[in-house]
Amino acid sequence: MKVPYLSASRIELYEGCARKYYYIYECGMKTTTHPSAHIGTAVHEALEKFISNKANLYTAYDNAIKKIPTVSKDYYEDGLQILKHLESRGIIDSGVKVIATEKPFDLTLDNGVRVKGYIDRIDERDSNTLEITDYKTTKWPYTAEQIDRDIQVGIYNLVVRENLYPQYPIIVVTFDFVRFGRQSTVRSPAQLSALKRYLRVVYDKIQADDGQIGTVSDKCSCLLYTSDAADDLLCVEFGGRRIIKKNNI
Repeated sequence: MKVPYLSASRIELYEGCARKYYYIYECGMKTTTHPSAHIGTAVHEALEKFISNKANLYTAYDNAIKKIPTVSKDYYEDGLQILKHLESRGIIDSGVKVIATEKPFDLTLDNGVRVKGYIDRIDERDSNTLEITDYKTTKWPYTAEQIDRDIQVGIYNLVVRENLYPQYPIIVVTFDFVRFGRQSTVRSPAQLSALKRYLRVVYDKIQADDGQIGTVSDKCSCLLYTSDAADDLLCVEFGGRRIIKKNNI
């Protein structure tokens, strides 16, 4: 398969279910977006406008909501509660210099792997320390173990440390679980070196996968997969194949 670039979400999708990755990124299958993801996007946009442009937080949120096709009252109010909670504990700490918000990156690392994405927020804590903040609107915070092995943390570290802001020796990544609180972590040089090797392995692995060797994952409850024995009433045509929804039991 073609691998134009890697991101944490692409890696997690492929490792979770290679066949689903094939259908989405190789075949171009469209997927639906859950309303909670739309609200997360609106909250991110409101925060970006508030921090970078000093816009009114709630006006920015309403403007972002207007771009979403359909939003229920419950989901709209959920986003409002998130912003109120953030505002009550302070969105910008005094003495912190905000360097960038929604910072795009599209870089090729020294291992030859292209990585692409956005960083929600970058702050200068002091002359030696840069803090990356990633806002999370999830219903539950990550465990310490999940944070320690999070791929996104490592990619952010590599991009900022080696390309965007190499003058800062200390990089801290903070997950701001907007419903709960903040959790921070750092990565050692050994951990980043191991991550670069892993990124190369995953890149080569996807490239060598023709979409046939990817296995159906038992962990995936929403996977679409091909089945020659599928009931015609339950399947649809896609690229010459019949696709049926897989349900876990």
